[in-house]
Amino acid sequence: TSHSGGYGAVLALGRIPIWLIGPVIFVVYPHASAEHARGGELKGLYRDAVGISLVIMTVCVAGFYVGAKPILTLWKPEFASYAHLVWPYALAMGADAIIQVIINVELARHRYRVLWLLAVPSLLTCVLIYMTRHMLTLELIVAALAGTRLLILLGLLLVARVKREGGASKQSG
Repeated sequence: TSHSGGYGAVLALGRIPIWLIGPVIFVVYPHASAEHARGGELKGLYRDAVGISLVIMTVCVAGFYVGAKPILTLWKPEFASYAHLVWPYALAMGADAIIQVIINVELARHRYRVLWLLAVPSLLTCVLIYMTRHMLTLELIVAALAGTRLLILLGLLLVARVKREGGASKQSG
């Protein structure tokens, strides 16, 4: 379409958070798995991995909020009109990377039910996008991707908090 080049530029820049968080994703599973096998506590690893990933995502999103237009203008001036899509797409990809960090820790713990929090909203988003494809704009697609990923991330963090508080109350009781 006429938007393909600009959208491609948005995707290229917006994926930077997931590329930067990728090494965290890569190493968290074996470390979490080994620690879990030893009967160790994963709170510190979980906190550190999610914290580092949140910082990376926040820096990227803030950087693109401010700098996407100049970057795209330098890249190809026609792409500058797509600058407003870069930071929300970077937010979606950063959230996706953090989701992968959390899921890897959960898999290392042999907890699989949490995968439903990832699968169901993702599938519903795909179906919704497909069903409304005739009226979608790039802004709506990026908003749907970002919204879905943020809802999944918030759900995973909420589940982790409930499990942590539930475990703490069992230990004190």
